[in-house]
Amino acid sequence: MSKVAFKQGLHFWLEHREYVIQEKRADGNLRIVDVISNEISLLSEVELMQLFLSGELEFDSDSNKAKPKTYQGVDFSQVPENLKVEAQRKEKYIKEVIEQKIYTYTKSSLTPIIQLVSQTISDDKPPSYTTLYGSCVLNVLKC
Repeated sequence: MSKVAFKQGLHFWLEHREYVIQEKRADGNLRIVDVISNEISLLSEVELMQLFLSGELEFDSDSNKAKPKTYQGVDFSQVPENLKVEAQRKEKYIKEVIEQKIYTYTKSSLTPIIQLVSQTISDDKPPSYTTLYGSCVLNVLKC
């Protein structure tokens, strides 16, 4: 690893989460932001160095290659609550497609499912049929 300076814009990984230093404050603390949840924390350079030396913190090995901004492969308990709720909401639509054994994803086949699920779960912002189509295709056919 080459020299690393704790400065604005530096990305690092801690507990399977990607963070970026947003600001170096006058009091010596660094304002860091969780890239996925946008949660803000303050850590000192000393704390970051201790985390690095203990092996808990790692820096991007290639600053030009961004790591994926996902929680794939992590324990569901590590995912922020708002993302869990959103994932569970989306899952209900996909499960209904599976349960109804829909294999042709068209406006006419998906719209009734969207209406049914949105009424059942009181979803005031249901997905469009194209969004549900994309979710089913991405889960391919896991649907």
